[in-house]
Amino acid sequence: MTTRSAALALTLCASAAHADKLPLKAIEDPTGQMSHFYGALARVKAKQPGAIARVLHYGDSITSNDSVTRRARERLQATFGDGGAGFMPFGMPSPSFRHFTARRTQKGWKVRNVTFVHLADGRYGFGGAAFEGGPGAQSTFSTMNKGELGKQVARFDIYYLIQPKGGTLALEVDGKPAGTIETAGDKIASGFKSVDVPDGEHALTVRVTAGKVRVFGVIMERRGPGITYDNLGLASNSAKSLKGIRADHLREQLDHRGADLIVVYLGTNEADWYSPAAKSMAEYQEVYGELLAGLRAAAPRASCLVMSSTDAAVLTDGKWISKPPLAPMVEAQRKAAAAKGCAFWDSFTWMGGKGSVVKWRRQGDWEPDLIHPNATGAAKVADGLVDALIAGAK
Repeated sequence: MTTRSAALALTLCASAAHADKLPLKAIEDPTGQMSHFYGALARVKAKQPGAIARVLHYGDSITSNDSVTRRARERLQATFGDGGAGFMPFGMPSPSFRHFTARRTQKGWKVRNVTFVHLADGRYGFGGAAFEGGPGAQSTFSTMNKGELGKQVARFDIYYLIQPKGGTLALEVDGKPAGTIETAGDKIASGFKSVDVPDGEHALTVRVTAGKVRVFGVIMERRGPGITYDNLGLASNSAKSLKGIRADHLREQLDHRGADLIVVYLGTNEADWYSPAAKSMAEYQEVYGELLAGLRAAAPRASCLVMSSTDAAVLTDGKWISKPPLAPMVEAQRKAAAAKGCAFWDSFTWMGGKGSVVKWRRQGDWEPDLIHPNATGAAKVADGLVDALIAGAK
């Protein structure tokens, strides 16, 4: 199958999934934690000049391939306006990472992330993955040449690390020199460089020309009004891993990003590490709560939404059963969300609760591992989330 045919097939599957979506499951938000995001969305809907509602979606391998986030991005941008592709990392943060609304080529980078190859200083960028390289390392970020979305950009925003003895980055826009970035500085801190371009099709190349640098990603945005939806999924991610980002560094990064909504969708991996026993679940709730508290402290103005784990199954005595820790984990996530000032969307109950993944697999919406949704299943999950977001904003 060609790339174009595969993309078309996924789009058609997503459309079909939307046609037979499940009934609405409302967001649990008794204290109005979603109000900031709904306000941002209202400004976009009113077409206020420059209004952009920014969503950051953290997750594990279910998220990293961009199937859930792509569908959410496409639906929200089709409804509220194309704010741009959003965040694109400098390289592959984990093997399964994809982004269907922007293009990137890269070479020469060494990846360090919160799940596999750690950094002693915890400065991974807000996406949880950093890229280090010397002369010759480079990445090119381009708009899409097919499809309806991702074909235009008006601003590239480069995220990098200022550090002693930092190297030099050369910039090119559409093949022409566009300045340099000196990453050397007396104090270690996050650095940002914006490159404005006429709204349209463009490519930005960032290349190391001297020394050693650490970079994180590039934001691709338009002038608005519109919405962006960042895919921050990492394979094997967990609450314990994600809270490994250094607190002051995360605050610098998220303050600059200006997030309006942070979505956290984790738990698939932890279901293999914790037991359903009360003590184990209390430990999990504490770890999950620490992650949420860190995100809330780093982005105090943003709305926070916990998206519960979806169902997953394990083969036991010849039968597929829901992983025993999952149901109590969902309750632990709900309690952690309430304690740390986050809203909650119960995707586990929405999809049918314990054992529902077996049904989803039989109807062709889940992978054979009964952990990851396939294209149609991911589209349905995204539709359930987006329907809940739109309903809550009314």
